[in-house]
Amino acid sequence: MDHSPSVTYSGHILSSLVLPERSGDRKGEGMPQPQQPQWQPITMLQTITRHIDGMLQEAKEVERLTGQMHKLHAAIADIRAMAAELSKGTIEKQMAKSDEQLGLEYLMSMFDGEEKQR
Repeated sequence: MDHSPSVTYSGHILSSLVLPERSGDRKGEGMPQPQQPQWQPITMLQTITRHIDGMLQEAKEVERLTGQMHKLHAAIADIRAMAAELSKGTIEKQMAKSDEQLGLEYLMSMFDGEEKQR
């Protein structure tokens, strides 16, 4: 049974759209039915080609942006690591230390510098 709406043009019947049959229209109800193709006239070839080209360009752009996103995540991780390292020596942390602690750290850094030169 054909469920396609038809249009009469100059005495000829043209099928304007092929619709998939409803699940209850065939025996074996509940079984998935294959979809019927939607046939297009050859004059639509150029339009269909443009649509396919657009989809391919979109897929390439998504792939490019995905690569950029991965690079951005790596850069953010590097920035966070640098920020964590820099936060160890902020002026607020230095000002919170006692004079004795600052002096001891300074002397220890001088000692570490001599050890590294040897």
